[in-house]
Amino acid sequence: MKPSLPAAGLAALAITAAMLWTLPERDEPDSAVAVSPALRAGSDQARSQQAAPPGPEPDGADVATEPDRTPSHAQAWPLYQRRQASEDLFALAQSIHENAAAGDAASMWTLGQIYDACELLAVKYGTAATLDSARQSIDVVTAAMPPQAARYHRRQFDRCRGFVEHPDQLENAEIWQTLAAEAGHPAAQLRAWVDRRLDADLGPSSLPRVASLVESGQPDALLLAPRLLRLDTQEAEPTASAINETAWALAACQLGVDCSDQGEITQIRCIWDACAPGDDVVTVLQGQVSPYVFQQARDQATRLAVAIRQGRLDDAGLVHLRINSSASGDAITQ
Repeated sequence: MKPSLPAAGLAALAITAAMLWTLPERDEPDSAVAVSPALRAGSDQARSQQAAPPGPEPDGADVATEPDRTPSHAQAWPLYQRRQASEDLFALAQSIHENAAAGDAASMWTLGQIYDACELLAVKYGTAATLDSARQSIDVVTAAMPPQAARYHRRQFDRCRGFVEHPDQLENAEIWQTLAAEAGHPAAQLRAWVDRRLDADLGPSSLPRVASLVESGQPDALLLAPRLLRLDTQEAEPTASAINETAWALAACQLGVDCSDQGEITQIRCIWDACAPGDDVVTVLQGQVSPYVFQQARDQATRLAVAIRQGRLDDAGLVHLRINSSASGDAITQ
């Protein structure tokens, strides 16, 4: 069993699942992760799941009303799809562990995501005598939550139930994510530049490098993009930040991230917000910002999606790098 961690509130699980925020440092595992010696030299499989960039978006594309009109980017990453759809993350981790140990970057990143998502639940409830008693405990905790939050956390418990029963099967998420970054996984490399827990030897970031990773269309990379890239607008704060965050979210929807009412991103956004049944990400975002911000973000999202599909995000005059270009991967400066 892993070393005991401080008890964390269940709200932190939503942040873990989304991978959009940095979590506290976690303890080292009891034993090292068994991986191939060739991993740190990189892997030819790193980009095996990247699809060729689709053609440009037709004029007049409506990001707000057609978030899933071009899902090819996300569908080019099948392990992402499997992770999102899985109701048994323990079984999924078991099924891809061998490929991860052999050097497959997508499997390594997915393992890291799974361990990240399930660790808090496994540590908090893994000492229960039975799975049923653990489920009773989480039912007590979620009874005081808003309905959306309760549903999300109960589902996460069910998805992670194998780790609750076998917490000793958890491994260190950051090790797998670091190895994935060094093997070339787009989201892992982006994460390494903003999360010092990932000790990947990538060298300094740059606009061309970051843009290329975002252009891969890997859904987690699209969701991490606003942590490294910022739209060039003439707006003052806080309007500029609101447009930036909203535009990137709308662009990710257009590029195939599941933004439906049943999508995990929607569920996470709705945990503490008053979302109506059937609300998708676009509807939620429209209710969270002013009409002016939403319209500006919608226009920028269309431009972002076109630039990403055409592979010219770094030369379209749209964005600039949000981080210091240093070999150590400095944290975001604004």
